[in-house]
Amino acid sequence: MSKLNYPRAPSDTARELATKILRGRFISDHRDYNRMLAAVRELGLPIEHAFCGESSERAISVVEAIAEVNLRSAPREKLERKLTTLRRKVEVSVSTSVQKFDPNRLGGPGAAGRERDRAREADYRNLIRMMIDRLGQELTRREAEVLASAPTTTA
Repeated sequence: MSKLNYPRAPSDTARELATKILRGRFISDHRDYNRMLAAVRELGLPIEHAFCGESSERAISVVEAIAEVNLRSAPREKLERKLTTLRRKVEVSVSTSVQKFDPNRLGGPGAAGRERDRAREADYRNLIRMMIDRLGQELTRREAEVLASAPTTTA
C-alpha cells in the first residue's frame, strides 16, 4: 500500500469525486465525508486520497476543501438566502421546543426521553448556528476584501 506524502493538494481524482458528491453545495456533512471514503475505496485508491493538507495532523477531507472553494465562489445572494433559511430553521426549532415544554411534566414516565429530545434539538440548533456563523464570516471577509481593494482618495 503506497503512502502519500504531506503537504499535498487534493489529487485530480479526489477533486472530481468531491465535486460530484457536493454538486455545488458549500456546506458538507458526515454523509458527504462517508460518500467520499466509500468512493475512494471503490476505486481501489489508498484512503489518503480522501485527505489533503499541510501535515497528517492538520489534514482535512477533500470534500471539506471543495466545499470551502464552493463557498468562496458562491454568489452573495445565494449566501444571503441560505442565511435567511438557516435563521428561520433556528427560530422554528426554538418556538417548537418552547411550545412542547411542559413544566408540569418535568419528572415521571418518559422524562428521560423528553430531556433527550430537548438536548438533540438544542444540538441541532447549535450546528445550524455554527453554519450561520461560517456564512456570516464569509460575507464579512468579502466585505473586507472589497474595502481593502477599493481605491482611497486623498485630498
